[in-house]
Amino acid sequence: MFSDFAKFAEGLEKVFGDPDSQRHAQERLARLRQTKSAAAYAAQFRQGALCSSINNERLIQLFYNGLNEDVEDEVV
Repeated sequence: MFSDFAKFAEGLEKVFGDPDSQRHAQERLARLRQTKSAAAYAAQFRQGALCSSINNERLIQLFYNGLNEDVEDEVV
């Protein structure tokens, strides 16, 4: 029954998946802000960064911009 589940899931992704997932991931990263611990923020950021295809310099800038002011001050 589930022998072709991978093909089934792939078909669903093609039909119902996000056709512009990279751009949407980039937008989510730009809006992401630290609301809990820095570790929780970093985990969310890494998850979004995997799908975004943004270069490392821009990722660093986005990460820093999303940190709480208190944490930003400690980084500087």
